[in-house]
Amino acid sequence: MASVGILGGGVNGVTTGLLLQLLGYGTCIYTRRRADAARGEPVPAFASLYPAASIIPHAVTVDDPARHLALAQSFFEILRQSGSCGVRLQRHFELFERPTPTPPYADATHDFEQLPEDGTTADGIPRRPGADAVFGWRFRCYFAETPTYLARLFALYETAGGQIVTRDLSREDLKTLPEDAFVNALGAGGPSLFADDRPHSFLRGTLVHVTPPGPLLHHGEVVSYNYAPSFAAYPTAHDEPGGLYVYPRTDTWLLGGSKRPGSLDDAGRWTGAPLACETTSIGGQDVPAPIVRENAAILKRLLGVDITQQSMRATVGYRFARDLNGDGVRLDASAVDDRLVVHNYGHGGAGVTLSWSCAVEVARHLQRHDLHGGTPLSLSGPDISLLRMLQARARATVKAVQQDA
Repeated sequence: MASVGILGGGVNGVTTGLLLQLLGYGTCIYTRRRADAARGEPVPAFASLYPAASIIPHAVTVDDPARHLALAQSFFEILRQSGSCGVRLQRHFELFERPTPTPPYADATHDFEQLPEDGTTADGIPRRPGADAVFGWRFRCYFAETPTYLARLFALYETAGGQIVTRDLSREDLKTLPEDAFVNALGAGGPSLFADDRPHSFLRGTLVHVTPPGPLLHHGEVVSYNYAPSFAAYPTAHDEPGGLYVYPRTDTWLLGGSKRPGSLDDAGRWTGAPLACETTSIGGQDVPAPIVRENAAILKRLLGVDITQQSMRATVGYRFARDLNGDGVRLDASAVDDRLVVHNYGHGGAGVTLSWSCAVEVARHLQRHDLHGGTPLSLSGPDISLLRMLQARARATVKAVQQDA
């Protein structure tokens, strides 16, 4: 049985560790900090303070996004059926105030429907007051209630026999570790340990948390949206308008969005693109005003709900993005100090979305280099049924991917 050290305790690290454990590998996660321990931080170490985790592969560059989405959904459906992982299927809209090409992942979604090509919409479609036309599509997407989801992932990983060691690592430290191979799931820390000549940046994002006035329901169904207004409604430092979104969690409604590219120094200070729109202060945090103003107007028109009367707080996070206009996600393997390292990082804001499909790719790389798991685990405990379903899915999926490669 091959042993694998997982470097990094974010969502990709723990998902990869869990999938490899279920395939019979012995794994240990080495991490400075666990992603499920980020609660309560105004400027968190992990991407954002529990993000709006819709399972949609946009705002990221990855080979064959439709294939990644199909793989992801096969795992998220099992997690949804369990009823304990904070995963649901909900109605979602992707909307634009100008014509936009159909996404490459359209055929991999549930109930995909293109909106009229002339931009006309019915009353049931989110629409900014004053917008001349709205284009886009709707479908049903999986959504992870991130606090619950991360806690369950770590619990499942440890129940499956995975180990977690909390520590910093340097390249010299790696030479002392006993594993046969490593997975580099360090995110922002990846290029500091392993050579990577591709450019990277930190996307600064602001989330507005709104105390829910009730379930965000439309025609009895939970609804969410991403919305690209006109440039005049949400100007940025670039030629493209900012993107709005609303995602409901049970504990909060999440309003966004912003993704300003920049850099972080060793002290955690961010330098990057300035805001080109007016701001509003929420709890002392400057927030792009369109995030609140335009989303409030859309929700008022759609649901008759006035979120400006609800209490709000704002958090800031940094998403590590690799080669935004080029290779994007790094999913390859290299030899370091005579051991295999499979790289799995650079997911930007799509870490949850791509976590299972990228874990499958990691397993494929390991097996291509003749590193195989041992006898599948003999599972027990209260999560036995869920783990066995995930185990069967992992084994069948990796086998199918190997045959297609």
